[in-house]
Amino acid sequence: MLVDAKRIVIALFSLLATHSIGAELIEDQYCIVFGDENAPVVVNEYISFACAHCVEIFQEEFAEIKEQYIDSGDVCWRFCPVPLEETTIRAMICLEALTPSEKKVFFETIWTEMDEINSDLTVAFMKRAMEIFGKPIPQLSDRSFVHAHPVFKKAFEYNSKEGNVKMVPTVEVAGHIYHEEFPDKEFIQNLLGGGAA
Repeated sequence: MLVDAKRIVIALFSLLATHSIGAELIEDQYCIVFGDENAPVVVNEYISFACAHCVEIFQEEFAEIKEQYIDSGDVCWRFCPVPLEETTIRAMICLEALTPSEKKVFFETIWTEMDEINSDLTVAFMKRAMEIFGKPIPQLSDRSFVHAHPVFKKAFEYNSKEGNVKMVPTVEVAGHIYHEEFPDKEFIQNLLGGGAA
């Protein structure tokens, strides 16, 4: 019975997705995607590489969400970096050079290792990761390099538009923005109508 209710909720979200308009998504090349993008439910989590809450939720909740909902094919989860500050812009410079599978490794490695939000340390992790991928960006710490990069201009344009997500973490599902919700296990359980596990 619970499985049938879950399928009905997933079907409703699929229908809503065709009729709702959400915030402008970050370009696909900057998003880190877990799961099948054709899954019945697509969760867009807007994040910052300088957001302690984003990192904490990822470290404490995401492995279980992935195992229960993403690996089962029910949900596709997209982490969409919002270029609110330079650490995230630097991450986006890295992400545009990586393949989809490399993006996941880059993201998981950095976010798993982050004990605290320290932009210098985070950028050092990014630089090392890019060296390991054989795609080094030695100037990544250099502000003049970042400010001259096309990603910086895209960030300015994104932040200039009204209606785009400016708070993180923010969740979007089927065109509906959830500003007050944290993208944790409880959120996804409620979203799919499963209640508490």
